[in-house]
Amino acid sequence: MKKSLVALTLLAGMTGMNANATLINFDDTSLGGTGVVFDTIDWKPDTSHVTQTDTGNGIVDSTLDNFSEFGNTLLVNFQQGTTIVTPATLAYEMFLDYTLTGQVGLQNVPFFGPMLGVLFSGGSVSLYADTNKNGVLDNATKVTLGTFSVAGGNCGVSAVSGVGSCNVSLRFSATPGYFKVGGTDLSVFGPVNSYSNLIVTVQSITGFSPVYSGAGASQQFTITHDGNQTFTVSEPATVAALGLGLLGLGFSRRNKKQA
Repeated sequence: MKKSLVALTLLAGMTGMNANATLINFDDTSLGGTGVVFDTIDWKPDTSHVTQTDTGNGIVDSTLDNFSEFGNTLLVNFQQGTTIVTPATLAYEMFLDYTLTGQVGLQNVPFFGPMLGVLFSGGSVSLYADTNKNGVLDNATKVTLGTFSVAGGNCGVSAVSGVGSCNVSLRFSATPGYFKVGGTDLSVFGPVNSYSNLIVTVQSITGFSPVYSGAGASQQFTITHDGNQTFTVSEPATVAALGLGLLGLGFSRRNKKQA
């Protein structure tokens, strides 16, 4: 386990970066918008709430404990690469609402000191628009734009400074009617072909203790972080076959785009 913790600590935030992000056409007209084409979403700094549960020895060490984190964050802007493409005025707010679960351990890493390593294995993540612009996700006015399943992820965070980074790999199930890639509704591609990476910078940890109140006990603390999210879509076999067939007949209706 020591080797795996060292590896995730050193690689967290440096792996999973999508070099070939896919341009996505977001039809937000039903939300009062005028449409936007993006491949990256920049998210506002937020504070998440963590429950960490000891697996039996009463301390945080290389024996992995259970970890659960929840919160939500607000859109800063849409981007194409590093270019901001957010319309001047948005009639809605966009939120990423998340619960992430996994395991955590602590190890002293040469040149880094004591590091917390988190391995994400599950959870639920949703993308919402909210036309009630008050900085809070309102159940009465939120619109579900899609959901994400957690494919995996990791974090490496200094237990001394509370600074570090994370990368979470997600699969996207888009709500029909909002997103298109190359003229095809993104919901057609499905979660098998729609990927997203959530790349997080951890800024601080408040309330964490390397010692529990007892064996098997839990502790609660908060984490402040921000980040951005990239999207990559690969062509599903059924859509690709249809496109090739139409092209062969001279009736191709769209330009295929491959990530």
